[in-house]
Amino acid sequence: MEGKVVATQGSGTFLIDVGKGKARVFDIERKVIYTPFNLDSIIARGYWDEYDAEEEGPIDVPSLVKGAKELDLEGNETGEVM
Repeated sequence: MEGKVVATQGSGTFLIDVGKGKARVFDIERKVIYTPFNLDSIIARGYWDEYDAEEEGPIDVPSLVKGAKELDLEGNETGEVM
């Protein structure tokens, strides 16, 4: 999965911009990633800290989410990521 981390919630939740106005939320502790949803809507529904890759260093998204279970917006498993 390609994308770019654009925001975080604490140290374990990442907001990944996947293009075309869509984003995915990845929870590193639970090792789950949610199906793509409207980026602006996700930002509006929670407190997010902007992630600056130039300042904090880039995150390799494919490596980050490898093996994560994908969940739909109701929390049902849809399959593996990568």
